[in-house]
Amino acid sequence: MIGHIFRGWLFWQRVRIKYAINYSKALIVLSDENHELDKQVLLHLPDFTERKHVDCAIVLCDESCVSEWTLFLSGNNSVHIHTMSKTDMEKLYDYYSFVKFFDNIVFTYTDKPEDNLLGLYLKETDVNEEDAACLALYHLRSVPKARS
Repeated sequence: MIGHIFRGWLFWQRVRIKYAINYSKALIVLSDENHELDKQVLLHLPDFTERKHVDCAIVLCDESCVSEWTLFLSGNNSVHIHTMSKTDMEKLYDYYSFVKFFDNIVFTYTDKPEDNLLGLYLKETDVNEEDAACLALYHLRSVPKARS
């Protein structure tokens, strides 16, 4: 267990240095477990960056999704999309689950861990992906109209 946490910490240090992560940036990790949730997270990313007073966002996603999200965000120069393997995303998430090491990070996991409440609410209640992105993940005070 301690070795797993230590490897997670080392991995976070590598990510932090590689992407020059600091409090003027947001880090968004798209798990691709719920495609619509990932889309809503990206649609409302300007609202999140405004709330957090950050200059830009780094979006990490699996290689299978990068071309779609790059096209989706084309024209937005304050968002930088990079690929990361699912294994590395999970390593980062596991470490974050142990210690909340950065305030400007959002993960879109809905199935991990098994008792993930976000996934449960999306499946069993009237909460939709837009509500989840704005209120649960971004902690906005309301659901703003999506910017086109």
